[in-house]
Amino acid sequence: MELLKYSDETPEEAGTSFSGDSKRFWIKLMDNIAGTSLNTIFQEAIKVEKNTLKEYKEVLDLNLPSDLKSLISKQYIQIEKNYKELILLEKEYSDS
Repeated sequence: MELLKYSDETPEEAGTSFSGDSKRFWIKLMDNIAGTSLNTIFQEAIKVEKNTLKEYKEVLDLNLPSDLKSLISKQYIQIEKNYKELILLEKEYSDS
């Protein structure tokens, strides 16, 4: 909840929350996982990470306080690392 100190809006008022988006993604994934190929699961996870990176980039382009920008930059770097790892895993399992 550290980010709330920079806004008067709650995540619900702003229209989304990372926690809610994550939960919806995993529920959707679990609903669709039965009978789904591993490749399809990787593609969906990669798509979500790519979209998340795009949204983070848009936020980082805003004029933010330096401490907030630093926090978001650290998160962006971790998401980017996860994205690249998913791509490598998809390739590894598709080659099997």
